[in-house]
Amino acid sequence: MCKWRKSVKEPTYKLVWRPMRVIMYLLLVAMDIFMLLYLGNYFWCILLVLLVMMAILSVAGILMMRTTLTLELGAGWSRSDAGEVAPLEIRIGNPKWYPVLDSRIQFRIANTFYENESNVTVSMPIRMHGTSFLRVPLEFEDLGRFQISVDGCVFQDILGLVTCRWNVVRECEFFILPVAHETEQISTEEYLAGAAETEESKEKGNDFSEVSDIREYIPGDRIRDIHWKLSAKQDMLMVKERVAVAGSEMVILIHLSEDKRESEQILKTVYSLGKNMIDNRMPVCLLCWNENMFQFDEYRCGTMEEVGDAFCDLYRIPVSGHLGDNQNAYIKNCFPFLKTYLSVYREDGDVQVEMRENV
Repeated sequence: MCKWRKSVKEPTYKLVWRPMRVIMYLLLVAMDIFMLLYLGNYFWCILLVLLVMMAILSVAGILMMRTTLTLELGAGWSRSDAGEVAPLEIRIGNPKWYPVLDSRIQFRIANTFYENESNVTVSMPIRMHGTSFLRVPLEFEDLGRFQISVDGCVFQDILGLVTCRWNVVRECEFFILPVAHETEQISTEEYLAGAAETEESKEKGNDFSEVSDIREYIPGDRIRDIHWKLSAKQDMLMVKERVAVAGSEMVILIHLSEDKRESEQILKTVYSLGKNMIDNRMPVCLLCWNENMFQFDEYRCGTMEEVGDAFCDLYRIPVSGHLGDNQNAYIKNCFPFLKTYLSVYREDGDVQVEMRENV
């Protein structure tokens, strides 16, 4: 569920008279007074009373209801695939007897990942003594983290004499993920050399106390998990169950580009590659450079849901914050125990997937 966060700022209201509408209405009243004086007919007297009462009630109604309106927005999703249509729901509550025939809600839709934004305005009536609903279908082709913010709502009284600017702020974020495209099945045996081999722990060295548990060898256990020193002392094979690294995982280094379309293709390739690996029961570790922290962000994924979570976290930093030169050199210092890794980058107009040695 997409959670909408209310702003800490209190809503403000600004009334603006519409001079042309007011002048036209006054001319209409003047014409009625002239006909009343000229003809002396009770019809024109009744019409004059109605015109005055309607103007008073119209303006009084907008003054009364403006502080009682409530605005809520939400969606039944917090992430979506690129190109998929998902509805955004707008709810405006009005407890008063006064309706609004037309209101205009102003949206600002910003993609914080690519650092661009656009403005959208939608119109809807506001019913009296109830809640009005409007569903806006949203479809996004670009990947990234989108923030929708409602900066305010503009509505007017029934006669159109006064316009009210309701400055109320609502914000929400959601994420657009790639669609895994069909590719040829990749043999995990071919890339098994790229599995992460960090020995016991890249934090404190090779002492077996860093593992979660030690147990006897069971046929089918990986050879790399055998604790050889302890096995020699016990005269039986002992297997380590590690906390930091549970066996093999494919390390994928993501090289994003300044060009949006190139980054889109790279991300789609990584997403499809991750799905292929997970379908073959091989977990993946996504690495993406964080220029602000001057380090690699690590995302270990064993399911596609975790891959989606990794992409959402990656989107929180603009693409400009993921760029960096000599990333292949940095990875040796940051991951000294890593043997090989899969590098995904763009060169000569095509996305390249290359297995590299960490030297």
